[in-house]
Amino acid sequence: EWLDTQFKKNISISKRETCLDYIMKKFSDSELVITDRLHGVIFSVINNTPCIALRNYNYKIDGVAEWLSEEKNFLLIDSVVDLDDAVKKVTDKKNSKYQLEKYREKFEGVKRLIQYGYE
Repeated sequence: EWLDTQFKKNISISKRETCLDYIMKKFSDSELVITDRLHGVIFSVINNTPCIALRNYNYKIDGVAEWLSEEKNFLLIDSVVDLDDAVKKVTDKKNSKYQLEKYREKFEGVKRLIQYGYE
């Protein structure tokens, strides 16, 4: 199933948590996520859903991939040519439901950058 984490319309503040819960459930219920977006990587890791990330033009994923280098269910690849092997490496490795606390400290820096821009 294809999913976009960006909604096509503005979401009121009162409905944002509901929308985020919807997205998080989609990632949690998935067997595998293949993405070239940082949001897709973050949501996958938080939900401990196996994830294959494709390198993209802005290298955001590369920085987060360094933090995730020990995750057995995450893999960064350079090309879709590597996809078949990557799927074999990351599937069947989902062990816990939710692991936000494990990465909370590392994502705090990302949160500050989003809120305040580059320092």
